[in-house]
Amino acid sequence: MQELIEKIKNQKPKVTVFDNFGETQDRYTIVVHNKIGDIYGCNEEPFYGIGQNVGETTQYIYGRLTPAQFVKMARKEKHLGKVVKLETLPEEVLKFINQIQSYG
Repeated sequence: MQELIEKIKNQKPKVTVFDNFGETQDRYTIVVHNKIGDIYGCNEEPFYGIGQNVGETTQYIYGRLTPAQFVKMARKEKHLGKVVKLETLPEEVLKFINQIQSYG
C-alpha cells in the first residue's frame, strides 16, 4: 500500500482529500487540482458503493473558484470534514484516487 501512496503523491494532478468521518454516505471528498477542479465523492468502497464525480470547483455555484481557493473555503467552513493524509485512507479509496489522477 505504501507504494501506491508514493505513486499518488508523486503523480499529477495533485489531490486534496476531506473526510467527514461518516456523517454522510459519501464520506470522502476528493478535490483534484486540475484546470477545472474536479470534485469526487466516495465511501470506503468506491468501486462497489459510492464513487462518482460530483462537480467542479469552477462551477458557478461555488463562485468559480480554483481548486486551491475551494480547498481553503472548505477548510474554513468545515462542511466537508477535515483534510486527511493519504496514509489514513482505505486501500480502495487510494486505488480510486490513482484512477482519478490518470484522467488528468
